[in-house]
Amino acid sequence: MKDKKWGDIFNNAMFLGMISAFLGYVFCDVGDIFKGSTAGLIPVCVMATSAVIMAVCGLISKKLKVRWITDYALPLSLVGGMASAIPYTSWLG
Repeated sequence: MKDKKWGDIFNNAMFLGMISAFLGYVFCDVGDIFKGSTAGLIPVCVMATSAVIMAVCGLISKKLKVRWITDYALPLSLVGGMASAIPYTSWLG
């Protein structure tokens, strides 16, 4: 039981480290809005779209008791985010 606690702490620390490493890339060009370029918003919008898809999958899993969707939530959010990058790039780029 004690090893499981340390394993969870380590897993959560690794997850937060990876998220913080990638957040720098997502938000690095947002300041270009003040220079007149909206292209810096593309990664932010893609990340938000992926997060919304993941949240919807979580809600479907909990509320509707559709447990199989938890296995596909990450691939769905990744593919949905990448697919959303196409219209965001044509709109904001």
